[in-house]
Amino acid sequence: MLHLLLESTFENKEYLKLHKSTLRKVDIIDSIIDRTDKNELKVISKSKHIYGLTIPGIFEIVKNNWILIIIWSVIIYIVGAATEPIIQGIFGTAS
Repeated sequence: MLHLLLESTFENKEYLKLHKSTLRKVDIIDSIIDRTDKNELKVISKSKHIYGLTIPGIFEIVKNNWILIIIWSVIIYIVGAATEPIIQGIFGTAS
C-alpha cells in the first residue's frame, strides 16, 4: 500500500511531499538512535527478553541491577567459603 502511494506521489511529481516524508523518517530514526545512546529509550519488555537467558545475558541483567549485584556477591562468597576445604584437600594445601 505504501509502495503504491509513494509511486503515485512520484508519478504526480509531488517531490516536496516525498522530501518531507523522507525527512520525517530520518528524524524518527535519529530520535531512536539518540535515545538509545542516552539510555532514554523506553520499551515495554522484560530484561530476560532483552538480554536473553544465556550466561552473558544473565551477567548483563545482574550488572544493571545493584540489588542483584549484592545477592550475586553473597552467593559467590558462600560458594567460595564452602568449597575452600574441598579445594585445599584436592591440592594438598590444607594446614
